[in-house]
This record gives sequence, structure tokens and C-alpha cells, in this order.
Amino acid sequence: ESCGVVTDDNGGGVVLINVPQSRLAPHRHMDTRECYIRRADRTEKMTMREIQDLTLYTERGMARIEALFQEKKDKFEERLITFRKDAQHKIYGVRMTVIPTSEIHVNDVHNRTDVKANILTFKGVFNNSSAFDLYLPFSHGAWKPILRGTYSEGTETDYFLSVEILSNGLIELIFLANENDNRNIIYPTWFMGLVCNTLYYLQRVRNATDTHNLEYALEVQINNVCGVLEVDGYGGQFPGRSFGAIKESNIVFPRYSVGPADSFQQLSNVVESDFWNHSGVVSTDDNIQINFDTLIK
Repeated sequence: ESCGVVTDDNGGGVVLINVPQSRLAPHRHMDTRECYIRRADRTEKMTMREIQDLTLYTERGMARIEALFQEKKDKFEERLITFRKDAQHKIYGVRMTVIPTSEIHVNDVHNRTDVKANILTFKGVFNNSSAFDLYLPFSHGAWKPILRGTYSEGTETDYFLSVEILSNGLIELIFLANENDNRNIIYPTWFMGLVCNTLYYLQRVRNATDTHNLEYALEVQINNVCGVLEVDGYGGQFPGRSFGAIKESNIVFPRYSVGPADSFQQLSNVVESDFWNHSGVVSTDDNIQINFDTLIK
């Protein structure tokens, strides 16, 4: 991130450049092979001890992220099993968890109105056709405080939705479905609605902490324990027609790097393609276009 600051009457000034912390540090200069550190107004070579300390610090940071993802994965799988109402019901769940790759702290998360918000409906366009909604079938309930964070959940008939935001910047959305019909269906409009809203909450945390370009890691998991899960199409329900199918499985998608908001469309294209590939459908370049520019500030 960069910005200019005028400091005199002639329009002169300085340029402020903020470079986010790297999760791959330390870095070596390509020519000298030395590592450097900034001290006040000087650039100096790092000592071997400083290089070792920074290497350990970076490794601990990545280990922390891996531990958090594993913890959320385990809790999600436990919750999915307890959500089953009886042996006849067939269930599936989708989890989307994002974690900042550098440590941040959000003060008093539960009382931050600039962080909390209701689930949004996004608009998607496919092949320049008319727009359709990317949404969740219902919204979550009232927000309540939890240890170092805030949490909200809601249920409607056979569905469950929760949103969790922690002071360390972790954000998680979970959607569970408890099917009791002959046809078990997952709607891509719901799946992409989860993607959009996960990015929406992420950007709200970034804005609240002035870390607009802070990198996040996104983990997407689909746990299907209801046999064959049919995939419907965009823009409406198509009785008797299946656009794809997800076999009974518990899959964590390859980890995604979440960049600035202007890269959300590109990221959503990759996640969408992975979703269709997982459904046995060959992905093309015809991804849906989403109105991120108007809904994410």
C-alpha cells in the first residue's frame, strides 16, 4: 500500500509505502546473498542470530496457522455428526475458514459494528445473461459474545448457518443441510454465496484494522455423508435435472491465498472451478461474474 503526503506549499512531500510482513522471511538479496534489516534510516546486514530468530518466528507463525485450521476442521466434523436428527436423515456441510497469515488483533470484536454485519445477497452473471442471486437460504441469528470474539447462528427447518469472527482475525462460516428427501441437492448459488460472504466479512475486518492488503489463507471443506449429492444449476431450481454430483466424501480443497479486494473475482473463479471439478464437471473459462465492486467497500 502506498500514498503521497504533501509537506510543503509547492506540492512536494513524501511517499509512504507499507509492505506487509512476509510469511516466507527471511529473504536474501539476489546479488549479495545477504539478508537486510531496516534500522531507523539505515539498511543493515542481519546477523546470523537475527536470521535464525526470524526463521524460527516465521516457522512458528505457519505452524500456528496449520494448528488453527486443524482445530476448525475437527470441530466442524464433530458438529456435522451431531446435527443429524435421526438415522434416516442425510446430511452434508460446507466450511469456509480464513486466517490472516500475519498476526493481527481486533479489539472488542463483539461490540464492533464495523466488523459485524448481516449475511448479504450477491449478484452473479453467467455468459452475459440476466443476473441471479448468490445467497444463503436464510440468515443467521443475533450476535453473541464468545471468548475473544463474536458468534452468530441460525436454523431453519433442516438447515444451519453460523458465522464466527475472532480477535485474531479468524473468520469462519459453516452451512449444514439435513436432507430428508429422495433427492439430495447442493445449490451452487448457496455455495458461491458462502464464498462471497466469507470474503465480505474478511474485508470488513481488514477495513476495521487498516490492513486492507493483508494476506489471508482460505480453507474450504465439503463433508458429504448423504450418499450421492446432486448439484443443481445457477439461477433457479431444475427438478429432475442434475448438473453434477458429489460422491460421499470429506474433502478439503487446496488452500487459497486471499489478496486485496480487487482480486476477489479472480479468487472466486478458482474456487468455483474447483467446486465444479469436485462435482465431476469440466470447468471452463465461463465463470460467473460477481458484483464485488459494489458490495465490498
